[in-house]
Amino acid sequence: MKPANFMLVLLVSVSATLTSDTTDYIERKKKISIRQIDGGAMIRIKGGNFFMGTNNPLLPDHEKPLLDVTVPGFIMDTFEVSRAQYKKCVEANHCEAISQKPSYKTSSSLPQTMVNWFQARKFCQWVNGDLPTEAQWEYA
Repeated sequence: MKPANFMLVLLVSVSATLTSDTTDYIERKKKISIRQIDGGAMIRIKGGNFFMGTNNPLLPDHEKPLLDVTVPGFIMDTFEVSRAQYKKCVEANHCEAISQKPSYKTSSSLPQTMVNWFQARKFCQWVNGDLPTEAQWEYA
């Protein structure tokens, strides 16, 4: 959908008063796309470097060593998978229904819980994705 000319003029005149937080939000919105199969929102994350882990002797060994990690750009869901999204996967006969029922009140818009790693990966494969790596998760 192409914006009308008067809207462009309004946006240009307002842009001088936007804070950096607002312009960051607008830039992030440009990178969001919606998946057709389940309606999930995804965001493109620009690749880069970061330090992962620690050399702190007080922290557990599984957190060591401190590594300089380079992560190539990737796409990740903006929000957790909702119960409604997971239900679509079940209805498509790709995911298995969740056998356990939570003891609390739920809604279809709330995140799907009580799935194991294999069930989560199966959902990701259904949407032509995969679970993020540890480096992608920490970087994002």
